[in-house]
Amino acid sequence: SDSISFSSNRNSIQKFKIVLVGDQNVGKSSIIARYIRNEFDPTKNVKIFELATIGIDFISKNIATAGKIIRLQLWDTAGQ
Repeated sequence: SDSISFSSNRNSIQKFKIVLVGDQNVGKSSIIARYIRNEFDPTKNVKIFELATIGIDFISKNIATAGKIIRLQLWDTAGQ
C-alpha cells in the first residue's frame, strides 16, 4: 500500500472522478483492479470487488506526482 504524507491544507489535493461505463462482462472492474493492485492474470476473472457489480462501486487512490497529491475517484458501473 502506498504511503503519502498529507499537508494540513486539504485544498492542495486535486480530485478527479473517472467513471467506467460499458456493457456487462467487458472488463471494467478488471481495468480498475489492474490499476489499483497492478495485477493481471488472463486466466482469472479479476475483480476489485468479490461479486459482480450491482449498481455502482467506488474506490479511490491517492497518487503523488510533481510535488502534488491527486485523488482519483474510480467509479465502476454495472453493465447494462
